[in-house]
Amino acid sequence: MYIPKHNQIHDVATCVSFMQMNIFATVISLLDGALFASHLPLLTTVRDEQVIITGHFAKANPHWHAFEAAPASCLVIFTGPHAFVSPSTYTLNHGIPTWNYVAVHVSGRVRISHDEADKRAMLHALHGANEPANEAAFAAQLNTFQRSQLDGIVWFEVDVDKIEGKEKLSQNHTIENQHRAGIALSGSADPSVAEIGRLMQSSSKARRR
Repeated sequence: MYIPKHNQIHDVATCVSFMQMNIFATVISLLDGALFASHLPLLTTVRDEQVIITGHFAKANPHWHAFEAAPASCLVIFTGPHAFVSPSTYTLNHGIPTWNYVAVHVSGRVRISHDEADKRAMLHALHGANEPANEAAFAAQLNTFQRSQLDGIVWFEVDVDKIEGKEKLSQNHTIENQHRAGIALSGSADPSVAEIGRLMQSSSKARRR
């Protein structure tokens, strides 16, 4: 990923937190010599300082075959809020339009498992991360889960060996322009746009320190 120095996220913990908050990601690898992508909800954890990503493919999705014979590399893209930024929000209405966003790219080796215990544990964790209030009911359901449903997924885990984080928040503009544009965006009814505005304001305050 192209990352100018002023847009780079240096802190791994910040990247991990972003991945945990934006769990719907894109897994990309080679399959039969061509690029192949799957859009999946993923769980990110840290074990003994090693970042681990866990998820599942539908068995009907051929993507998992890319990792069947032996662990192979993949790229995982986590994207977050994004927004169009108009130069009309700058002090002198001078500049060109741009698009601000936050993204984290990770790469690592993938291993797969057909083990039922791995799949059950992953489903428990995924449900708990997204609907904790109903986790007990889900757990009870899993005890009688039809085997055909568990057989319809393939568990996988990525041992992350590279993390790249990018916050494109108009840091190449003056602090005043960045702050003014952030205020304008933060009033949007679109949650993604409003979040970019909030992040731009936080970034401009940090640059003043």
